[in-house]
Amino acid sequence: MFAIVKRAKDAVLTSAIPEEVTSTWPLIDTGPNPLWGLYQITIRRGHLIKENEYFKLTQPRTTALVESAKLCPPVLSLSKEYLEEAKYSKQYTATDFEEDICRLLEFYLKKQIHKGCVMAAATISQDMAVAGYYYWVIGKRASNVWWIDDDYSLVCSRSELFSFSDSSQSILQDIEQVLSLSPSSVSASPPNRKRT
Repeated sequence: MFAIVKRAKDAVLTSAIPEEVTSTWPLIDTGPNPLWGLYQITIRRGHLIKENEYFKLTQPRTTALVESAKLCPPVLSLSKEYLEEAKYSKQYTATDFEEDICRLLEFYLKKQIHKGCVMAAATISQDMAVAGYYYWVIGKRASNVWWIDDDYSLVCSRSELFSFSDSSQSILQDIEQVLSLSPSSVSASPPNRKRT
């Protein structure tokens, strides 16, 4: 189950979360700009949730798209990156945020964005990566690679952090090319996505 929750400065507005919610897991909520966050939630068995102006359950379409994106982390990560760095108007509502989530997830799912990504094992524990664990690596630039950590955030690290086969590293695209893919129908203004 997922919910859209109002954010206050750099944190979720915890007073908005109904008492029936027993846990929250952030999917899209970090960064300096978001007015809203998307959270996976659990509720007490047998309880109904009362929505309010700061907390609303996602629509079935959104739920289906988020569940699908969780099966392909590059899709969720690129959508998260876009929304966390985008510019928002003060009138940006929870409904606008949810519609943007749907547009982005559907766009990246249809684009088959994972085709230019590889799974690679971390060779050492560094930059939130754990040696021996495999991570999605989605782009490269010079001696750096961009990979997805366990909360679906993009992380830039030296390529030596991962063990690549010759063929897998050649699949990776330049990070600018990967990040330039985004739909034109999103309410939030596109972020400045220049990477060094």
